[in-house]
Amino acid sequence: MSKIFKKSQKKVKNLSKKGKIKQILFVFLFILVDLLVVFNLADIFSSIITKEKGIFSCDKIEFNSYSFYCVSSKHFSSEQDAILYANDISLRGAMGRVYKNGEYYVFAGIYPTLIEAQEIKENLIDIGYDSRIVTFSIPSVLEKYKGKNKKTVTESLAVLKESVISMYNLCEDFDSENIKRSTLNGKLACLAQKIDDVTTNFSSNLSGFDKNFSQIVLKQLSFAQKKVVEVITFDGSFEKCSSLLKNNIFDMVLSLKKAFSSEN
Repeated sequence: MSKIFKKSQKKVKNLSKKGKIKQILFVFLFILVDLLVVFNLADIFSSIITKEKGIFSCDKIEFNSYSFYCVSSKHFSSEQDAILYANDISLRGAMGRVYKNGEYYVFAGIYPTLIEAQEIKENLIDIGYDSRIVTFSIPSVLEKYKGKNKKTVTESLAVLKESVISMYNLCEDFDSENIKRSTLNGKLACLAQKIDDVTTNFSSNLSGFDKNFSQIVLKQLSFAQKKVVEVITFDGSFEKCSSLLKNNIFDMVLSLKKAFSSEN
């Protein structure tokens, strides 16, 4: 009987120890949750006072979709015929870019608004060309973000768009002979420097951004700068330089379309 009694007493002691452990764990968890709640409230009040995002709050990076419009002067069923025609018009300052979309389109130029593209299309039709418009849209960007450097990425996305539009405006001025080659190169050099500054700023403020998204933005900034510098260093005729400008604008648009389409 004494052995039985001692054994049951041991069980009581073990149960008592388990109960105490459970109580300790419960108290610890309660304190931890309580601290998290207090810390979160403090973070919220701090963000209200300082007008900055708290570390628990999640922001969003938003950038609207935008489009560019290519105008073809002709389209062909044969790729070889399209290439021959493209080479011919590029020597006269047109884009001269072959693009397959069912048929082989030969683009003469690229424009940031549908109104401008429509005007060029109608002009080409009036002189006997079977002109068409092909739209290239860069998707909108919507990314979750935590931190205090939201402005950095929005500026980077804005510069990518502005670089293409700036290239277009410079091309228009150059084609119209409103600016000389030296002025064109000087303005392009300023644009290349702006892209470089934004890239440096973005590279040093990557915390809070999705790694894949950060790499996409950096790659596009690098590509844009490369296309700008290509024109600066190009040593060719007026017509060939004009054609290169249009082609590089198109390359930048295609790159942005592909990059941000894969991101969505």
